[in-house]
Amino acid sequence: MNGPSVYLFGQMEVVFPDGRVASFRSSKAKLLLAYLLLHRRPHHREALASLFWPESTTAQSRKALRQTLWQLRTALGDESKEYPLLQVDAEKVGIEPKAEFWLDVNDFEQAYRSVRRVSGSELSAEQAQRLHEAARLYRGDLCEGCYEDWCLFEQERLRNIYLEMLDKLIDYCAGQSYYEEACECGATILRFDPARECTHRRLMRLHYLAGRRTAALRQYELCVRILDVELGVQPAESTRRLYEQIRSGRAPLPVWNRDEEGATSGAKPGFLSTVAAFQTLRQILGRLQEELLEEGASAIEGHLST
Repeated sequence: MNGPSVYLFGQMEVVFPDGRVASFRSSKAKLLLAYLLLHRRPHHREALASLFWPESTTAQSRKALRQTLWQLRTALGDESKEYPLLQVDAEKVGIEPKAEFWLDVNDFEQAYRSVRRVSGSELSAEQAQRLHEAARLYRGDLCEGCYEDWCLFEQERLRNIYLEMLDKLIDYCAGQSYYEEACECGATILRFDPARECTHRRLMRLHYLAGRRTAALRQYELCVRILDVELGVQPAESTRRLYEQIRSGRAPLPVWNRDEEGATSGAKPGFLSTVAAFQTLRQILGRLQEELLEEGASAIEGHLST
């Protein structure tokens, strides 16, 4: 590939094939390039001017756009046609349709689309590897430090995709008994969304399945503190019930219980492994037996009292 590599996740960066890094004179030039790459179609100059300089007059915003385009073309080497990336004329601005370049967001979204309708427990090893590589591209929020409305919308959309990728990887790793990797994915999710209670529950289960009962109990304590500080609420009943199961040494329901977790990937329930499936069935039978014994005892007490 003769064109540059463009990184939009985290601190935006443009790297040329010879290793040079583009130097931008202004943040506007960088953000304009990001916008054009994310919305790859010709844009009228007036629309871009009003989007990037909404508080300026028409004449001022058009002048600012001209200056920013000059800065951008200089940074990209477009003036010498070394790496022609932009298509600019008197009316419209866009990305050159035949331009060669690599964009991290492209690979990220393509990987997600390829497994969007596949549950994490059903991923093949190849699909999981591709998803893992795509997740590594997420170095931080899109164009980190940008707070313009169009960017905030894209940040939220791509962040949600990233979290869904990690959810799928948790399912896949847990299914292969890669509990450490699954816990790493869960911890990453909580760095972006500390109050995500369903992820705290999944980590509690994962720690328990990995034989780390104390870590599972500490995860609950962390969940309680974060929910109180950030939202002023107590954990849900399902979280408290799971805590009591772990504290008393009763094996909790497996991490793939999608209905309870409320995951957004639309994944179908699946089994982590044959051994885990038998453990779950044994647990369910044990609970049913306990409930039947309790009901029987209550019935006998009621009969005696009469």
